[in-house]
Amino acid sequence: MPPRTTIAATTAFPEPDFPFACTLFTGSSKAFPPHTHEFTEIVVVFQGYTVDVINGRDHALSAGSVVVMSGNDTHATLRSEHCRELLVQCDLERLGIATADLQVLPGYHLLFDLEPRLRRHTAHTGLFKLDARGTAHAESLAQRLFEEWRARHPGYRFFVITLLRELIGFLCRAYTAPRLPSSHHLLRISNALAYIHQHYDEPISIAALERCTKMQHATLRRAFVSALGTTPLQYIIQHRLLKAAHLLRTTDHSITDIGIQVGFCDGNYFTRMFRKILGVTPRRFRAMNDLTAQRLQHRLALPVTTDNPRPPLPSPH
Repeated sequence: MPPRTTIAATTAFPEPDFPFACTLFTGSSKAFPPHTHEFTEIVVVFQGYTVDVINGRDHALSAGSVVVMSGNDTHATLRSEHCRELLVQCDLERLGIATADLQVLPGYHLLFDLEPRLRRHTAHTGLFKLDARGTAHAESLAQRLFEEWRARHPGYRFFVITLLRELIGFLCRAYTAPRLPSSHHLLRISNALAYIHQHYDEPISIAALERCTKMQHATLRRAFVSALGTTPLQYIIQHRLLKAAHLLRTTDHSITDIGIQVGFCDGNYFTRMFRKILGVTPRRFRAMNDLTAQRLQHRLALPVTTDNPRPPLPSPH
């Protein structure tokens, strides 16, 4: 297989200030070479079939198949036959799609967090698949989304974002964990992630996570490490820091107030954890230019593991 290329956001998006593009493909096609990209890619197949290679493993996609790929995924298309599929390329954060309301859905974490990670690090093949009724509904939404994007009538950005939210929300509601031995804990873990995202600014006990997952402490910890490469406590801290990083960039609230707003018990502990995980103090992070801060904040959204080490300390600006 030829070496992979990286598709930059500047290449994929016709409008730099609106990180979205979509295609509704119908027909058969030859191979598309291996590539990665700087954004999220969502594929929904409505008819026919396509054979994709994702992180070195073949996946046969047919009617109802849904796949989400991030910038960490290498993927290629071997072939497609009589296929009708939607391909969406977007930056969910910049579009304001990945809101707190969306992240309380367990299916969001299954589709956008857990399944991509399992595909990346294990032989997981339990891709999400809609039933016939769900496929028909998703195709109807896809058709409207594509037509709005293609026509570019006045106000089209509003309708594109509205339809994209409806499509992603529908997929997240429809998603249940694949019934495979390697992934039977996925839905329970996604319930815990949804709980954390909803209550991160409050005290969160391990006992509360045990109740919402119906797992004992040791089982819960093993499942988290297996699925996310981090423990429940570490995930809570990283998510609070991610929220704090956003507030540091977008508000003039004091560092102490921000730490308390996102669930830390005091400002000093918040500052210590921020520096420990990100390698910089909150004050230095706030002084960075937007591009450097965004890159560091994006890294914070991913578990810090041996295959995803903390980035080097950025130079001050």
